Amino acid sequence: MLPTGPQVVAAGQNAVIRSDQEYAYRNEGAGPVVCMRVVTGA
Repeated sequence: MLPTGPQVVAAGQNAVIRSDQEYAYRNEGAGPVVCMRVVTGA
């Protein structure tokens, strides 16, 4: 959940968000989720 609302990411998709804002991850599916988070110094 982002301050602007949810950003739905389906299997095989990706998302780019700023990490200097509040955010959370949520799995609404029944199966497990694999997530990779990459943070850059940019």
